[in-house]
Amino acid sequence: MVNVFLVVAVVVVIAVATSMRRSNATPFGDPRTPTARDQPSGAQSHLGAKLREWVGAGLIDPDQASAVERYEAEHAPDVPSRVPLAAEAIGYIGAGLVVAAVALVVGNRWDDLTTTGRIVSLTIPTLAAIVAGWWTGGREEPALERLGSVLWLLAVAGTAGVAAVVWIHAIHDGSAPDHGTTLFVGGIALCFALTAWLLRPLEFQQIAMLGATIATVLGIIDALNTSRDASMSSLAVGLSLFFLGAAWLAGGTLARLPPTILASLSGSILILVGAQIIRNDNDHLALWLGLASAVALMVVGVARSEIQVLLVGTVGLFQWTPQIALFYLEDTLGAEATLFVIGTLFIVLAGLLTRLYPWVKARHGNNINHPPTPTPVG
Repeated sequence: MVNVFLVVAVVVVIAVATSMRRSNATPFGDPRTPTARDQPSGAQSHLGAKLREWVGAGLIDPDQASAVERYEAEHAPDVPSRVPLAAEAIGYIGAGLVVAAVALVVGNRWDDLTTTGRIVSLTIPTLAAIVAGWWTGGREEPALERLGSVLWLLAVAGTAGVAAVVWIHAIHDGSAPDHGTTLFVGGIALCFALTAWLLRPLEFQQIAMLGATIATVLGIIDALNTSRDASMSSLAVGLSLFFLGAAWLAGGTLARLPPTILASLSGSILILVGAQIIRNDNDHLALWLGLASAVALMVVGVARSEIQVLLVGTVGLFQWTPQIALFYLEDTLGAEATLFVIGTLFIVLAGLLTRLYPWVKARHGNNINHPPTPTPVG
């Protein structure tokens, strides 16, 4: 069940990431403000320089500067893509086939390569992806910007591959140690992923950073597990992912981890995944932690106008309610009565959500995830 939920979580995150086009960071610390790529680079660069000058002179504060920049960005004409979407999709498919072919060639000769040869065979395409991603990602063409983001995502994976070869074959002579591999590989990948995200806080860069962070956290748990034969505790893994998800959610809802929608979405999912993993060790803790987390996510979603957090919380409510009913009632009431109770609970939840939706809509209107455009100062 955990594996299925993890797959669904990854699919949801990637689907949302590919559907969102813009980062929300600005030089003035309001990550909900569109970036410079939303406007012609010359005009936006001049505006940003003047706003920084006015902030430094004390004429306006950073919030007012963000309001001006957001207003100008939202009223700037969109930059149309000169590359048809179908052509872009076909290009990605072709590139994927080329990468697969190269991977097969290298894979068939992997055992015959020396350690240096293995490192070189992974380093060259990784460096190529970094350079190509830097060149294409800086263009105003949206298709090229997407390509640059994808290339840097692949470069993070390539960096992890190089780190794994160095750790196992160069440092430990081809024999992976019992502990430390995940931490070393995840840490190296996280360094590059964090750098890429700081340079370009886009969707795929945040996904790469989250994946590398998860690997690093799991590596730390593995390194602290000094017993040679013991596996990582599900409780430790679940709690670590739970708190990492909470931190990621906070970064998104507090507008400190752009793109904020993706951060709050992936953080919310990670919270529920962590609680589900805990159940392998502790049923009581996992069940009530999961239910409380789902309710808290719904509250946060409503209070912060984060519709994606509200939706994940709703899914979590339907995820944990039947688990609690089955765990506590099946032996007492029997399978048939328990199913009746679960069905009744679902009907009640559906009714509550039906009553909740108009209230949310009346409170936030069409401004969910889209704060109203402020009037520029002066």
